[in-house]
Amino acid sequence: MANHCVYTHCRADGTPFYVGLSNDLVRPFKMKRNEWHDRIVVKEGKENVVVNIIPCHSAERAKQLEIWLIRIGRKMGVELTNHTDGGDGVRNPTPEVRHKIGSAMRGKRFTITDDHKAKIGAAHKGKKRSEQARENMRKGHVGQVLSDEHKAKIGAASKAVWDSWTEEKKTERANKLRASWTPERRAAASARTKARHAANRLKAP
Repeated sequence: MANHCVYTHCRADGTPFYVGLSNDLVRPFKMKRNEWHDRIVVKEGKENVVVNIIPCHSAERAKQLEIWLIRIGRKMGVELTNHTDGGDGVRNPTPEVRHKIGSAMRGKRFTITDDHKAKIGAAHKGKKRSEQARENMRKGHVGQVLSDEHKAKIGAASKAVWDSWTEEKKTERANKLRASWTPERRAAASARTKARHAANRLKAP
């Protein structure tokens, strides 16, 4: 059974310098966090660090309490070694953390294996977006203006994908697209185009 809790690491005089959350009662007593935290532990002496534990009835409650304690501590001027605002995941990371994440990711290329692609395809096969979802997507693109550089990148990426397909796959894809354009869909697309052109004419000086 998980023992959800929020804990604080405090200096010998009782001043907190770190707030954390855990689902066990072991992590609160481990002192390894970050360089800033480590320096304080060395300065105070590991044996002098005071650990306070606040039990929570759920993981969600622990997340909320950690966020609240960090926010209140900072408002009171307490110098905490936390690099984020707490809670689940990285919330509002500091510039230092953002730089470290960027440096670690920069230059890396992630390759999706054929097996992974097959699993993604199987997971999405047969799924259809609701009309409301499609409408929301259309609204999101209204008025969107892409730079020539962005258009060139999209075109190059699309061409690379198309060139990687076999002739059979290209034919299959073309047939699916033709079949998906029902008379109703064509009429709706035509109506949207006419409405867009009419709106543009009204905007014109």
